[in-house]
Amino acid sequence: METEIWKPVVGYEGLYEVSSLGMVRSVDRKEVFHHKDGKQIERFRHGKTMTPNYDGKGCYLHVRLTKNGIGKSTNVHRIVATAFIPNPNNLPEVNHIDEDKTNNAVSNLEWCDHLYNNRYGTKLTSSRGEKNSMNKFSENTVRAIRSEYDPSVHGGTLTSLSKKYGVSVSHVKSIVTGFRWGWLE
Repeated sequence: METEIWKPVVGYEGLYEVSSLGMVRSVDRKEVFHHKDGKQIERFRHGKTMTPNYDGKGCYLHVRLTKNGIGKSTNVHRIVATAFIPNPNNLPEVNHIDEDKTNNAVSNLEWCDHLYNNRYGTKLTSSRGEKNSMNKFSENTVRAIRSEYDPSVHGGTLTSLSKKYGVSVSHVKSIVTGFRWGWLE
């Protein structure tokens, strides 16, 4: 079992800490408020472990960090990576090694570039072709379109195939040229 280590959140030192297991907490602190009548009010705030929420896409966990009255929503995996993982090459993205976007432990994260992050793991193979619910065709239909395509024969043009299969001419063209389903032989 991994030992949990806490470090200050970069840019929010003295306000928040992040753990090597992917937890974020506010720290005990005194806060000064300016009342509308001009008086300063000092209040002690107890630190607490924060409950992360999902981002707008329902993929990544994020927390809202506040400094000087300005709140910012930040992904937990970026907070962890920034605090614990050196990034000498200034790589812009953080990859989840096990592909579980809720596992924000430092041992599951690595800095990377966009291309590496996009091509990592099973992302490409798990949702391509018939496995992708957004695709209109099966592999057999794509093969049929490609074999039927012959602009010199009536019925083999892009226009006639688009009518036959109920999609746009550009969709048929992208299948024929390999822009779509290019991996399929």
